[in-house]
Parts: sequence; structure tokens; C-alpha cells
Amino acid sequence: QKQNNTFDVLILDTPMPGMGGRELAVQLRDGPGLAPVPMVHMSSESVDDDEQSRDPCITRTLAKPVKQHALYDTLCAALGLPPALPSISSPGSVPANNFSGTILVAEDNRTNQELIRNVLEILGCKVTVVNNGQEAVAAATTSTYDLLLMDYHMPIMDGLEATRRIRQREKEQAAPRLPIIALSADVQKDTAKRSISEGMDDFLGKPFTVIQLSRVLTRFLPSRAENEMPPDPDAPAIPVEEVAPTPRHTEETAADPVLDTTVFERLRALTPTGGPDIVARVVNVYLVEAPAGITALRNALQRGAIDAAVEAAHSLKSSSANVGALRLSALCRRLEMAGRANDNATLEEEAPTLEAEFETARTALQSVLEEYGDS
Repeated sequence: QKQNNTFDVLILDTPMPGMGGRELAVQLRDGPGLAPVPMVHMSSESVDDDEQSRDPCITRTLAKPVKQHALYDTLCAALGLPPALPSISSPGSVPANNFSGTILVAEDNRTNQELIRNVLEILGCKVTVVNNGQEAVAAATTSTYDLLLMDYHMPIMDGLEATRRIRQREKEQAAPRLPIIALSADVQKDTAKRSISEGMDDFLGKPFTVIQLSRVLTRFLPSRAENEMPPDPDAPAIPVEEVAPTPRHTEETAADPVLDTTVFERLRALTPTGGPDIVARVVNVYLVEAPAGITALRNALQRGAIDAAVEAAHSLKSSSANVGALRLSALCRRLEMAGRANDNATLEEEAPTLEAEFETARTALQSVLEEYGDS
């Protein structure tokens, strides 16, 4: 018992001598003068979601043996924090070829497709990429996957509707549940909550780090160690530390440089010895695709097609962030938010700078290609 203080969360074990965790939770809940506090119940017995939801004393259940990432996620959920928080930095590395599984990726942006595919393959996964929710539903119906990474906003059919249809098919056919992870550049807490309530299993905010992605894969995919499949000894290790070397490609010395080169340092760390450079692959795809996105955004703004402008700004915001073009990404975010709010004054003020900002980013990215090579 803690005197004259309060706890933010309680972790209760079962069994314990004298009184188990659930019995203790009841007494703590009913005790006089005790403020409500989230309670996490640790148990080596499996507890399904329905049973947990019927227990008014327990906020979350944590399976034993407890893993660091599971404890972290559980504490975030118990404290009401969004699941897409920055990952914990720690010494060591995440080995390449660490996972074993087949992953379906539903993502309409080609730059994001290229980045996600390359990272997943280096981590040891087999990857299939589709362009929208409709294609995701068709692929999940005709093939078997271990995990589906589902973009939130896509044309033709968005991620939420695709998830509903996949869950309905599973129910009708008594099919095994396919873990679905929401991907979105909208990292608002409500977006993550809605993803889970609509049938998704987790949420990743874009752009996400390799460590954040690995943390999700650990929850849902078997590791090669579990399958007694040793990783390639020549494969590179992915640094866990989130701090990258001092940027070399900053066009300005201000607080908001044109490019955040920590992105390239992390991507370069993933490139296998003798393998194609992920930096060059992703940047080349972006430089081919982004001009069309700029044109679509500009034209939509000129003709007053706000919904189309919001969609174009959202897509360009995400892909620009993935290549480190943070100023351009921030501009696209302002345009997206202004469009959603029907803020014409901001649209009129910000839109004229779009072309110049993209040209600045393009020049900086071409310099990156000259250094890293365009193989």
C-alpha cells in the first residue's frame, strides 16, 4: 500500500498467495476513498476480449511471459495514450531476415509502396502490394496472408470499408482472422481508436520507423528463431537507436531544413551488402510520381475541387515525409487541413508557394541521388 500518494496504473498478478489479482482489483475498486485507477491484470491463462470487456475492474490483460513491446503497448492503452507513439530506443539492433511471414500491403502511393516493400523484404517477409481496398479484399479472398498492412485513405475503397468486408467474409465462412494493421498519416487519437473499433488489430502512424514496424511484426508474425530458421549471417543489422548522424544534405541551417537526412541514414543502414540502395529506389520513385501529385493538387485548388485537393495533399504529405522532404510535407498538411476546414484564406495564402517548395525539395533530392548513387 502506498501512503499519501496515488498511482497512475496498477499491475496485478495472478495467482498470488493469499489473494489473487482479480480479487485485489475488486477490493481496490470498492475501497473507501480510493480514486479510480487503471488496472492491468497479468495472467498466464488466455483471456479473450469478450471476457475482458465483461470484467469492470480490469482495464487491460497482459499475457505472461511479458515481453517489453507488449508491456509498452498495454501501458499506453491503459493510460489512454495513442498506440503510434515513438518507439523506445535501446542499445542493440534488429537483425535483418528476423521475421517469417507473407504480408499483403494495401497502399495507393507508389513511393510508400516502394519503401514498405523494401523494408519488409529485408526484415525477411514475402510481400504482395495492392493499390486500394477493393484489391485488398480480392487478394485476401483468393490467397492466404499472415498480416495485412492497410492504408486508411485509398481511392475506390478505403481501408475501413475493406476491413469491414474482410471481417464479414471471415464471419460468414468461419475463416481464420487475418491481422490487419491500419496505416495512416493522420495520427490523431480518434483515428487510432476508430481503426480498432472497425475491426483492425493495430495502428501505425506514417511515416513510421523500422523499429515501430518491427514492434508490430513481433506481435503478429513468427520470428525465424521460433521456426528454427537462422537469419542470414551476412545480412545487415538494423540499428535500434533512433538518433542518426548529423545531416549532410540541409539546404538551410534553420530549424526546418528542406530535407531531414536522418531518413536516408536509416534507409541506407538497411541496404544489404551488394544489394540495391533503398535510398536510390525510394527517391527515384518519388521524383517520378510527385510531379503528378503536385499538378493534381494545383489543378484541384484552381478549379475549387476541395475534396480532390484534400486527397492529393494527403497523399503528397505522406510520400514527401518518407523521403525527408519535411517542409513540403508540412505545406501539404496545412493545405489538407485548410481544405477539410473550408479555410479558403489559408488555401489562397499557401497554395502559391507549392511549386517553389517542390522545386527546392527536388533539387535537394537530386543531390542525394548523386551522393548515394542511382543504382
